[in-house]
This record gives sequence, C-alpha cells and structure tokens, in this order.
Amino acid sequence: MPLTRPAPNQEQLWKASDTKAMKNSKDHKCVYAMNGDEYRGDWKDNLRHGKGLLKMKSKDMLYNGDWVEDKRHGFGLLSKGDGKGGYMKLYAGGWKFDKKHGYGTAFYGGASYYEGEWYNGVRHGRGRIIEADGAVYDGGYQDDNKSGYGEYTLANGNYHKGEWKEGKMHGPGVFYYTAKRQVYTGTWVNGGATTGSLQEVDDMAAAPELQRLNIPQCELRDIPGVLRAAAEEALALAES
Repeated sequence: MPLTRPAPNQEQLWKASDTKAMKNSKDHKCVYAMNGDEYRGDWKDNLRHGKGLLKMKSKDMLYNGDWVEDKRHGFGLLSKGDGKGGYMKLYAGGWKFDKKHGYGTAFYGGASYYEGEWYNGVRHGRGRIIEADGAVYDGGYQDDNKSGYGEYTLANGNYHKGEWKEGKMHGPGVFYYTAKRQVYTGTWVNGGATTGSLQEVDDMAAAPELQRLNIPQCELRDIPGVLRAAAEEALALAES
C-alpha cells in the first residue's frame, strides 16, 4: 500500500494537541517533577515565566519570586529548611538569569548577614556585612571579597579605616584603639601592618583620619522600585 502525505495546506493533527498541552499561565498552575520538586506559578510555552514558587526536594530549598524563560530573574526570596518543618531565609533580592544580581541581602545564620550589591552571583560593589561576633564591615567588594576602601569595626569597639584587597587589609589605613586612646597610621600588606606610627590622643573624635579623595557617593534612592521596574521590563521584552 503506497504511503500518502497530507496536502500542503492541511495542518498536522499533532500540532493542535501539542499546542493544547503546552503549559501556559492559565493552566498547569502546579507541576510535580520526577525528582520530587514542586512548582506552583505562571508558565509560558512550557517555561516557568512570571511569578512562581519552587520547592526543591533534594536541596530542601524554596524559591519564591520572579521567573523569565525558566530562570530566576527579577526579585526573589531563597530559603532553606530549618529541620523543624519551617524555612530560614538565605537570600532576598535581585536575580539575573539564575544568579544573584543587583541589590540583595544574604543571611548567614544567627545575626550575621550581608546587605549590598551583587554581580553575576557574588558580592561585588558596595556592601555591609554584620559578622557572627558583632563585627561590622562597610565598604567595597570585588569578586566576593572585601576590596577597595572599607571601614571595619571590631566587636570590642576598635576600628579600622583603609584599603582592602582580596579580603584582607592591604594598603594605607588608620587603626583606632578606642579603650587605649591610641591611633596607628600606616600601611598594611596581606592583613598585617608593616610600616607606620602610633600616637596617643585625648579625644578619639579628634583622632586623625585617613586622607582620601573627596569623591561623592552614588546610591540608588529607591532600590525595590528599581528592581521591580527591571523585572517588568524583562518580562515585557520576553513576552514581545
């Protein structure tokens, strides 16, 4: 029996069924994956797109936020199971194609957290970290490490103002011993002071400061608004 092909203007029957089966925002609101993951949210052409909640069973993690073409993109909250039936926050902020990007806060457990800028999944730009022992660093970051100018206050009240490189004090700086009323001005290399001078001061408020260029600080006034606008723009581009 000879094989016949459909007429050129005749639509293949499988196309209608395939289109109907495509997950879009109006249906398939909850989908369970073979690995046990669960997704509840919006879809577009079989891709997670819009707002959605993803439960990752193997990692015991939860993501609730924006999606663009199956990637976390926009604003979202990432959490992890606390072993008691609840969840603890790991990160809240901007995302770009599945990586932390823009402005966000990472939570490290207890009272420790980082708040600031991210780039391509790592801390990069201006940020502030509260460490587990109460120490505070406020300054520059590069490739996930303290870098550039920063101000570091130890839990005992002593503090340092100066340059950092790859997570260590490196370059000119001033270290303030508040209880002793002493100020050390000098240079650090890979975290250790090398050359400098120590002086007594009667009033710590009048202690010498590190001389820096007077460069005005640039900040975003409405960070959540900027993130929302960026997410809406990305969704509009994806839907066009």
